[in-house]
Amino acid sequence: MVAGSAQAADGTGFYAGGGIGWNQLETDKDLNFLTGTATNQACIDGSISGYPTDNLPCYTYFDDGSSFNETAFGVDGFVGYQFTPALSAELQYVWFGEANRFDNVIGPNPQGGVIPTIPPLYQIDEELNYEQEASIRAVNIAGRYSWMFSKKWGINLVGGWTFAKAEYSQFADNLQVQAAGAPWVRPATKITDTNSDNGFIVGLGTTINTTERTYLRIEYTYYDVDFDNTFVNPTRLSFDIGFRF
Repeated sequence: MVAGSAQAADGTGFYAGGGIGWNQLETDKDLNFLTGTATNQACIDGSISGYPTDNLPCYTYFDDGSSFNETAFGVDGFVGYQFTPALSAELQYVWFGEANRFDNVIGPNPQGGVIPTIPPLYQIDEELNYEQEASIRAVNIAGRYSWMFSKKWGINLVGGWTFAKAEYSQFADNLQVQAAGAPWVRPATKITDTNSDNGFIVGLGTTINTTERTYLRIEYTYYDVDFDNTFVNPTRLSFDIGFRF
């Protein structure tokens, strides 16, 4: 079968290509880091007596935080060199795309004071517009083993190292009208967190030769990175077109 692989392959040399990918970004971590971080001047100290602690303007937007498990479509590009009909090395750039999650949440009460002389913060129950957004970029150095079963198709094993950067942001905005006499405004707030990590990648896929120089490649890749537990082990299913020089 190895001899058949060598006979079916197109030889050695440089190649390049790119394509699109379906990506899964997931975490079990509480990603609510809006607590106490608003810097808008309208968000004052919050020490006015008569208001419950959980109604302070800079305290929290969500008491329970929020996890993230979303998909995104991104792009990739690669260049490589085929050393033998079966072995090659490759440099890859991958953008996982942007994954978004949107929520519209109604607060449990009108954010009023605990004594009659303290006015409510808002005319009716507080309504929050809440958005999470995430994106990952990675540069991979990978080795590849290709086992061609015929001149048309074969399977690929991929292993290597990735240097990746993740960006995560939260945005919250209060949609309700402030009540007359309320002592503060809870401002719209956006917080961004950026983390980098490196780790190994492993993948499995197939190559389908469309002409002597062009081919289609479909692969599933696992990334062993966690970005300080923000996103843990993202995965990717890619669809690429390649060209052999």
